[in-house]
Amino acid sequence: MRARPFVPALAALLSAAVFLPTIRFGFLPFDDVFNMNINPFFRGDPSAEVSWVLTTRALGHWIPMTWLTYLIDYAAWGRHPGGYHATNVLFHALNVALCYAVARRLLGLATPTRPPAALTAGALAAALAFGIHPLRTESVAWVTERRDVVSGFFFFLTVLAYLKAADAERSRRRRWLGLSLLAFAASLLAKEITMTLPLVLVLLDLYPLRRLRWPAAIVEKIPFGLVGAAGAAVSLQGMATGVGFTGLDRLGLVSRVVLFAYSVVFYPLQTVVPVDVSPLHELPFRVDPLAPRFLASLLAAVGLTGLAILARRRAPWFAAAWAYSVLTILPVSGLAHAATILVADRYSYLSTLSWAVVLGGGVATLLVAPLGRAFVVTGLAGVILLLATWGALTATEVRAWRDAESLWSAAVAADPACAQCHWGLAIALAQAGRLEPAEQEATTAVVLRPDRADHHAVLAAVLEREGRLDEAARSWMAAGRIHPRYVADAVRALGLALLARGQFEAAVRQLRTARSLQPMLPVTPDLVRALNGLAIEQARSGHLAEAARALEEALALMPGSPEVRDNLIAVREALHR
Repeated sequence: MRARPFVPALAALLSAAVFLPTIRFGFLPFDDVFNMNINPFFRGDPSAEVSWVLTTRALGHWIPMTWLTYLIDYAAWGRHPGGYHATNVLFHALNVALCYAVARRLLGLATPTRPPAALTAGALAAALAFGIHPLRTESVAWVTERRDVVSGFFFFLTVLAYLKAADAERSRRRRWLGLSLLAFAASLLAKEITMTLPLVLVLLDLYPLRRLRWPAAIVEKIPFGLVGAAGAAVSLQGMATGVGFTGLDRLGLVSRVVLFAYSVVFYPLQTVVPVDVSPLHELPFRVDPLAPRFLASLLAAVGLTGLAILARRRAPWFAAAWAYSVLTILPVSGLAHAATILVADRYSYLSTLSWAVVLGGGVATLLVAPLGRAFVVTGLAGVILLLATWGALTATEVRAWRDAESLWSAAVAADPACAQCHWGLAIALAQAGRLEPAEQEATTAVVLRPDRADHHAVLAAVLEREGRLDEAARSWMAAGRIHPRYVADAVRALGLALLARGQFEAAVRQLRTARSLQPMLPVTPDLVRALNGLAIEQARSGHLAEAARALEEALALMPGSPEVRDNLIAVREALHR
């Protein structure tokens, strides 16, 4: 009994060790950069920062609890990324210890006749299966995905408090239920994905608590249901005004059902055989229900659901594990789809917890099974080998999150047909100044998904940096035809191409238009060069008045240009001769 506190600490330390290399990593140059590196609201003014944290919907989510942890990080570390990564690892380690506590309690309720030592070993196996699995990598190694580990922390506290309430006397029971409700609210304020937790509590009443009594058990869930509904409403509103939901014209009802089936099968399958771990799983251009992976998932989902129903009495652990994984993945299953992803490893952080507990139950059962010492030792060795394999795979996955280039290189290696992965790699290579491979990756992204404006825009930017202005202009125009936000860039690029060819008058027209379309666009130096070139051309042809007007416009745009000023003086002198 005295060794018990050591057991969850061991699981937490081993899990933390796997992710410890992340403290040497920097911020990734997409969401991390805005959230932590250039966030204008983290400037050392506590009142302004707290006000922003409580109200912001940055990146389409209202997650004040997660932002509060970032604020504390900023106060402690400033903008040093190692501190932020350390906090992610710390939260995950705490979650592993809490996972042990939850698993130990659930295994004890499910198999009350098991010896304490067997239950402890089973809970340890469950905690390690949760803590060191490769699917945890995105949630822990990516600073922006802090919301998973923070939300998970309060999720575990919610379940633990609820389990305490189930055994407590009436007066203390209300207190534990109140604490459970507060923890649930905090979990939602960290990430809304836990909105279905009230249904999980009902599931716990069914198994392993076996205490579902109508209507009392449902009445006590009403506060949880109201809080969960509020979280769902906030999430829907945030997504609608943020990245936006995928329309029915793009993703029909049949396709959404197929995506739901794919999601509920994908995460358990990847838990057992994590062969498809990747920073990005891209939604295909068309979701074909008859495609092998979607048809197989649909059949598997129906089959597993049927099996769970049939086995609900003889194997309630399987029915409960399957129901839990479906309920917890429901908010991100594809029924209400957004963005360009098919599935995401980070969504497994809590949704695969039941399968870790199932593994723990298997270990506890193995230890007391009358199968002979050799069989038990072989079985335990197999579990240890499985956990060690998962840990080694996780260590490899962690290294991929070192920087943007390594991340997107891993994503491309995992799925060469992922257009967005090639696009991300192109950006990373371009930022590193490696323009030739960046062009290759951007071209691949365009070939794979020519319907995405961002892909054309990245290719255009790379071509522009290579000095291939005519090709860049064509790519910018392709981007502008797909999305209006690139129209000004397309006009500017055309102006630059014309300027490079010495067609100054046409270049001036295009650059003026680009500046009017988007005043913040950095076209002023190029417009000044075009106006100066046009003025020289006009002066040589004897149109001194027009040349003076062009130079006056150029000087107004860039008063500090000595070349423009000298040319204007010369033209004005020529006018007065």
